[in-house]
Amino acid sequence: MKSASPLVAPDFYAKLSANLAKIPNGTIDQLALPLMRDHVSRTDAQAAVEFFSSPEGVAIANKLCESVLPKLTDADSASLEQFTNSAPGMVLYTFFGNPVVLPAVVAGICDYAP
Repeated sequence: MKSASPLVAPDFYAKLSANLAKIPNGTIDQLALPLMRDHVSRTDAQAAVEFFSSPEGVAIANKLCESVLPKLTDADSASLEQFTNSAPGMVLYTFFGNPVVLPAVVAGICDYAP
């Protein structure tokens, strides 16, 4: 018999949100980097880091992590859409859409204990 997905566990989203608030960015990088090396070029990765390290990108990332339904302004949405439709954005979208990648990173975040 197949076990239930952790996504349906009653405390999954609470645990994910709580750990996202306290997990260091470097730890998330360590979870994703080995998987990313197989799918994303250095150039595309650097473009993503530059976008999400900019003041605008940091603000958008924070809003995306705050809730299941993020409250993005029209300007945030336009900026995120522009990045998402760029070559590096499409590569990242495909990377995180990979059925192995996102579950592995999310599981690592949920299992995080300082």
